[in-house]
Amino acid sequence: MSTLYLIRHSQASFGKADYDCLSDLGQQQSGILADHFHNLGLEFDAIYSGNLLRHEQTLTAYLDLLAGSEKKIPSVQKKEAFNEYDSENILKTLIPEMILEEPAFEAEVTMMLSDKRSFQVVYEKIMQKWVNSENPTKNPEHKPETWKTYSDRVHTGLNEVMAA
Repeated sequence: MSTLYLIRHSQASFGKADYDCLSDLGQQQSGILADHFHNLGLEFDAIYSGNLLRHEQTLTAYLDLLAGSEKKIPSVQKKEAFNEYDSENILKTLIPEMILEEPAFEAEVTMMLSDKRSFQVVYEKIMQKWVNSENPTKNPEHKPETWKTYSDRVHTGLNEVMAA
């Protein structure tokens, strides 16, 4: 029987100009994860990854560790199916609409980049709207991928992996 490990990328660069890059802590986390898998003696038949930079950077520590050992380096297949949803587009699209629906929400939005609690409140409300709505936005110019489309994409990718 096969075992499938699902691993999210290490910490990205939140609040930086380029989020799709690991932070210093994310680099450390990648090394810790690589060491953990190596110390467990795990050997993978294949590795599937999204094709974002933070996915590649998270994986690099493990592949580098394998390259310095006698263990087999598994094939790495990048699949767009495993890319994350575009949270930036979702936030930029839904925040103005939610402020129109609930003007008091703007107070949390103005503080979200300087206050972790406000960020959490805003993020949770936006994600709830996104997940629970078939058409979360009325804005045809910035239509983010829907939750259903995202979910179907990931399920398709997992089904392809399991079939392989």
